[in-house]
Amino acid sequence: GTAEQKSVWRFALCFSNVGFIGIPVCTAFLGEGAMLYAVILTLPFNLISYSMGPVILTGGMKNFDARKMFLTPTVVSSFLALVMTLLRLRPPRVVGECLEFVGDMTVPMSLLIIGSLLTATSFPRLWSLAAVRLVAMPMLLGLALRPLHLEAMAVNVTVLQMAMPVAANGSMLAMEYGGDVESMAQATFLTTVCAMVTV
Repeated sequence: GTAEQKSVWRFALCFSNVGFIGIPVCTAFLGEGAMLYAVILTLPFNLISYSMGPVILTGGMKNFDARKMFLTPTVVSSFLALVMTLLRLRPPRVVGECLEFVGDMTVPMSLLIIGSLLTATSFPRLWSLAAVRLVAMPMLLGLALRPLHLEAMAVNVTVLQMAMPVAANGSMLAMEYGGDVESMAQATFLTTVCAMVTV
């Protein structure tokens, strides 16, 4: 494939959909106790995917602009959320409800963007990507975590989050930073459909 397609593969293998799909799936399979672990895992995901994600999608550090990458609203808000969680601070209820409303709009909007980017083209080599993303990586992570004797719930949530499809924010990041938007949308779509079986 092209260099842009290889960048899409790297992003797809690094970042799974831990929020929109991951949290409900973990809660459904593992119970309400899994939600805290799943939410905690989304914080570093947001920090890394919105900072290093564009670097991966655009071909490396030569395109890296620290201010542009790290001072995005998503990275700043994720960092503030992490600090507030660690300090056990809660925003006023009205503020929390407004932020939740805005957050709830982003997922449907990103899925609309992905849908609009899909074309009738075939999915060359994306079946291999789906197999690695959805089956091989969760299995390898489970084996790697086994000798560490961590709490069972933490391990289960981590492995299940790894088994999620490609992160939906990849298409938006590819659009914003000049990556291969079509390949990113195809990878997201195919892994999301396949995850209905593999999960």
